[in-house]
Amino acid sequence: MLVWFGLNWSLELYQQFNGRLHRQGQTRPVRVVHMVASGCMDERVIDALNKKGETQNALLFALKPKQKCLQ
Repeated sequence: MLVWFGLNWSLELYQQFNGRLHRQGQTRPVRVVHMVASGCMDERVIDALNKKGETQNALLFALKPKQKCLQ
């Protein structure tokens, strides 16, 4: 289990750190918990990370080669 008490603005560092928990040979479930204070900067950081992740996923999807349908 990983508990984030403070987040980093960098999506790359956030994903890399979380990804290290999901390593090869890991047999137990992995849980990532965010301690986010309501009405504070923590909310802005988690929102920014989520938006960065959505943008990154959309970009990767757009760059994926399209498969042609067989007719």
